[in-house]
Amino acid sequence: MTGWIIAAAELRIPRRTSFAAHKMVIVVDPDGRAVRQLNGLASWYDKTSGTWRHKPIGYLSSDRLRAYDTDAHPRPSCR
Repeated sequence: MTGWIIAAAELRIPRRTSFAAHKMVIVVDPDGRAVRQLNGLASWYDKTSGTWRHKPIGYLSSDRLRAYDTDAHPRPSCR
């Protein structure tokens, strides 16, 4: 398998600040199509349901960065 790319990216929110960031890992096929994306999202453990839940912005000391897998990326091409 050649031509495949695994890329890491970080989007700062607001731009050029250190306030918040959206981190992701993207798998791109040889044709430049994003075929898989792992998103790093702020998460908290819900003791009631016994599962991790994500939220828009992590601001509590108990929040953790966790990866969430998506099968498809909304952009048709990374080129």
